Amino acid sequence: MGYPVEAGLGVHGGYRLVAGTSMPPLLLEDDEAVAVALGLWAIAAQGLPGLETPASEPWPS
Repeated sequence: MGYPVEAGLGVHGGYRLVAGTSMPPLLLEDDEAVAVALGLWAIAAQGLPGLETPASEPWPS
């Protein structure tokens, strides 16, 4: 789709958009939007162990 992506190899590898890149808005069907809303509500109410861990780890070099 033409988005510039940066990739990291290895056990903790992954991919992300290159800094400064923007994406179009997420478009969902009605049933998909309901599923996302219910999932977010459940996580807000009960929490999700380890949810903050990946975001706190630095990007692999």
